[in-house]
Amino acid sequence: MKKKLLAIVLTVCVLVSLFATPVSAIVFEPTPTAQLEAVTFTEKNTSKYPVEGDAITEIAAGNTFAIKISVTNPSSDPLRLSGFKFRFTYNVDAFETYTYTFENDDDSGTVGPDAMPSSTKGGLKGWTMQNNTGTAGLAVFAGTCEKTANQPVLASGEQQTIGYLLLKAKTNVENGSYSFGFEGENYFNHIKDGETKDEEVENVDFSKKLALTVTGGLLTRLKSHTVATKCSPWVQRLLLIRISPASSPSR
Repeated sequence: MKKKLLAIVLTVCVLVSLFATPVSAIVFEPTPTAQLEAVTFTEKNTSKYPVEGDAITEIAAGNTFAIKISVTNPSSDPLRLSGFKFRFTYNVDAFETYTYTFENDDDSGTVGPDAMPSSTKGGLKGWTMQNNTGTAGLAVFAGTCEKTANQPVLASGEQQTIGYLLLKAKTNVENGSYSFGFEGENYFNHIKDGETKDEEVENVDFSKKLALTVTGGLLTRLKSHTVATKCSPWVQRLLLIRISPASSPSR
């Protein structure tokens, strides 16, 4: 009985070893990076591709902007991008996803919340994308490409735009600095010339945060109350008159 059980266990182990797919990874020096950047964009009502504008560090309440996801290769070795998955978060109290419509002679539809630049402007072409922006506060950009001609090759110092998340700063947002950051499973892959299997790029740092300052919104209630408690009673009464609780929601 014991011998039979041992034989079954050994058979299972052999089968698992045959079908298990080893995790393959490659090291670049220096390591390529993935980054988030806040940028302006222009809506084109005849195109499904937003036009990227300038990088920004602040946004006024009620205005739209985009979070740009990109990959940069600082290494002297070329990076052939063949797949990726990026997950990042944003503050739902401050921002909401944004969409707009377009129409031309050949096509019509909705742009956003996830969008891409046109392939003529450096965007990806012929990729299978599985983006997900359905969960408030979280955006997922995932893509694969098996056709060599559509896999961008980044030389040293070159950058590839992955896509944009279109957002709007809420009109009732509190003034202040808000962060965006990668969270959970994030990776991007490289495939060597002549190979059929790609490899995950190792040692990529996904811990860096993007900070964006919101202006033109509401005063922060916490700071107002902190100031008020340090003042004399008559000054506190003046502050309470000038700062309406209904106009200063807590974050």
